[in-house]
Amino acid sequence: MNAKKEPPVPLVKTWYQLLMQQDDPELKEHGKNMLISAFGDIQTAAQFIKKHGIDKAR
Repeated sequence: MNAKKEPPVPLVKTWYQLLMQQDDPELKEHGKNMLISAFGDIQTAAQFIKKHGIDKAR
């Protein structure tokens, strides 16, 4: 039972919003780094984001 606990959806939503920043490359990079840190890789983060509809929430 060594499963990593998923971060809260609102937190992931915040990181995703940072990742989608077009005006600030530093914010974009920070969001990406936080997602990778939490999920291990961007693909796993993307699956979580899609599963919880974060990519469709505005």
